[in-house]
Parts: sequence; C-alpha cells; structure tokens
Amino acid sequence: MKRLALCLLPLVLAACAAPKPTNEAGEVVSSDLTCDREVRTGTILPKTHCSTAADREAARQAARQAGEAIRPQGAIRGNGGN
Repeated sequence: MKRLALCLLPLVLAACAAPKPTNEAGEVVSSDLTCDREVRTGTILPKTHCSTAADREAARQAARQAGEAIRPQGAIRGNGGN
C-alpha cells in the first residue's frame, strides 16, 4: 500500500501544478498578470478582465491626462472666506 502511495504521489503533485497563463496566440504571458471578475447589473454571468502591470499603468496615465484636460487652467480665486 505504501508503495502504491509513493508511486501516485508524483502524479498527484504534477496534476496540481498550475499551468503558466497564455494569451490567445498561445504565448506565455508574464507573471504580473492580474485578473478581476466583474458581474454587471442585469446579468448573472461574471466577466473576467485580465491586465498586466504595464496595462494598468497606461490606464492610470490615460485617466490622469483626461482629468487634466477637463480641469480648468489657472487658479480659481475666492473671496478669502469672508
């Protein structure tokens, strides 16, 4: 019985190993991939969105630039609190 357990142990461990994530082209993507599941209103099916650190940084920069584009230029002057 111990011999059977020792023979099956490597198979069980190999089956539990997670495969490396790949994209649609079958290329292995880097390990900085982060996936989020989102359930939108009106549906019960979750949608998975995966992005890399570079993708998230590019989105942050785009959001920052969009915010700066709509912000008024120059200082807004008040009445000094009076």
